[in-house]
Amino acid sequence: MTATNPLYGIIYEYLHARIESGQLAVGDRVPTERELANHFKVSRITAKRALEMLTNEGLISRRPGKGSFVMNQFPPIAMESGVGQSATARFGIPTLIGLVLPELGESYGLRLLSGIERTADESNVFLTICRSYGRQETEEQAIQKLVRLGVGGLIVFPVNGEHYNPEILRLHLNGFPIVLVDKHLPGVPVSAVTSDNTTAAYSLTQHLISLGHRKIAFCSPPTKDTVTLEDRWTGFLAALQDATIPFSPQWSLTSLPSDIPTDKDSGYSQQHHEMIADFLSSNPEITAVVATEFQVASHLFMVAQRLGKHVPTDLSITCFDGPSSGCMGWTFTHIRQDEQTMGKMAVEILMQYMNKQEPVKAVSHTLSGQLVIGDSTAPAK
Repeated sequence: MTATNPLYGIIYEYLHARIESGQLAVGDRVPTERELANHFKVSRITAKRALEMLTNEGLISRRPGKGSFVMNQFPPIAMESGVGQSATARFGIPTLIGLVLPELGESYGLRLLSGIERTADESNVFLTICRSYGRQETEEQAIQKLVRLGVGGLIVFPVNGEHYNPEILRLHLNGFPIVLVDKHLPGVPVSAVTSDNTTAAYSLTQHLISLGHRKIAFCSPPTKDTVTLEDRWTGFLAALQDATIPFSPQWSLTSLPSDIPTDKDSGYSQQHHEMIADFLSSNPEITAVVATEFQVASHLFMVAQRLGKHVPTDLSITCFDGPSSGCMGWTFTHIRQDEQTMGKMAVEILMQYMNKQEPVKAVSHTLSGQLVIGDSTAPAK
């Protein structure tokens, strides 16, 4: 059972991990509601809810007037046919680390993987990869599978979602070496290597402003609860504000998926093409767009062509990421994230954790992106 509430869920995962790891053994007293409330700065009702969840699972017993005690415990991981042992202990080979990422693509992901693979090889560790395909449930299963395999640490590229994956928090609280890439999770003290998305979006918007554009749209998957996209929205608005350019709410389209199919015959793709077409048709005054992802920019380009709008003469488009070489020599103006360095730093931080005997304080690194001027932007008419 997992908890998704960001308050009682944190307490639940914390205690669950301590019982699973043996830090709280059968018969041990569990912190009281008051102790948990004071430690996590929450209400006693929230702490009580977390204890009730553990009671319902049969892991603890609550005795009136005496407290809560561990009643059941997971079998030691190392006893389960070698699960949880290091790769060195099981096979006599260098340490194994795991990587979980949504997908690989030329626009984003391949250079990140290259940086991780190269640094892992230099560190004399083996790398095994699982894909989440943008689904949190699959991501959680992939993490569990890699831990059972016996990886010594994990690098996770978290999927977008309203809630963070509780498995990430559980491993962190249990002292398991884990590093996030591409995005950090607010309120979760896990080490992360990310891009400076606010400054990058500011640069994209500023480039359009320098070309004379004043009616600039913003197109993105839902920004709510996805820190990367929220930061890009913040940078976009800041650039407009600094240039004293008004922004109309109707110039924002933030209901697109981040994985729009590229198959033009797909009904799913057609549905979202119609959303983009309605958006552009309803706002003919727009002369430029900041897209938060390469896929979104690609579909904007296709729909604009279908509507008879020429890119960039009639509509300039900027985005994040993109293939290293454009199709037939054509490229979007975009922010190129420093994926190789991101991957390199993630492995280095992970190795520091794995080589330490005591917990290491979480660190956060933010990398600058590079503005690449392509063929999708031109001076406003």
